[in-house]
Amino acid sequence: MRKKLIFLFLLVFTAISFSKTHKVRAGDNLEIISRKYNISVSQLMVRNQLPSSNIKQGELLDVGGDGYHIVVYGESLSKIARRYNLTPAKLIDLNNLRGRTIHPGQKLKVKSTSKTTKKVAREAPEKSIAYNGHNYFSIKEFVDKETYQRFGAKSVWFIDKNLIAQMNQLRELFGRRITINTWANGGRFQWRGFRTPDSPVYTKYSSHSFGRAVDFDVEGLSAPQARKQIIQWYREGILTSKSINLEVEVNWVHLDIRNGEGLRTFRP
Repeated sequence: MRKKLIFLFLLVFTAISFSKTHKVRAGDNLEIISRKYNISVSQLMVRNQLPSSNIKQGELLDVGGDGYHIVVYGESLSKIARRYNLTPAKLIDLNNLRGRTIHPGQKLKVKSTSKTTKKVAREAPEKSIAYNGHNYFSIKEFVDKETYQRFGAKSVWFIDKNLIAQMNQLRELFGRRITINTWANGGRFQWRGFRTPDSPVYTKYSSHSFGRAVDFDVEGLSAPQARKQIIQWYREGILTSKSINLEVEVNWVHLDIRNGEGLRTFRP
């Protein structure tokens, strides 16, 4: 009997050590509990093997906190990564995955160390554009040399913040370097973002002229490969922008965002 009690104590202690629990109180429901512990309702149900959303007062629920996520039907690697403030590449690395394919019921490690977080922060470009918590691009990558020399950090005023957010997300999703303007590093590109009338390729009503378009390359991918992936992410509902326009049959990726919703491809 004593051995049995010791075993039960160790079992409970182990569960508490690695995962938080919540004792259901009067008035509780899964939605309330999920908000309290920042866990999805689907995660609550799969962790506790609940056949429905009905719970009873006094019931002890596993509410996560153990550094793992159990994949449920309909989830993608990108969606899970966003929930835990990770990049898809980091999630793949944490779990030694060979690709982006995951399956319902699969247990994924989602806890990143503070050491890794510090490393990412050091790699962020100095004087970068910050939006939605991400800092992947320098202001100089979005504007030409003359605009930056005249306005400095205030050059960000000429760029649509939704475009900045979308480019930051794409940098995370691809997990690869994205190249826009390169003039600041001695490169030849300076008109791939915002364009003034001084640009040799300026047109009055181009999205570039309104700071709503960029041309870029994705390291290690051809333009058609990158476009194909962006289209897939859009159709999966992953991208932050509701309106995406992609130019096809060119050797770079042209992306612009406009009002409204929908995905549109067009030729030069």
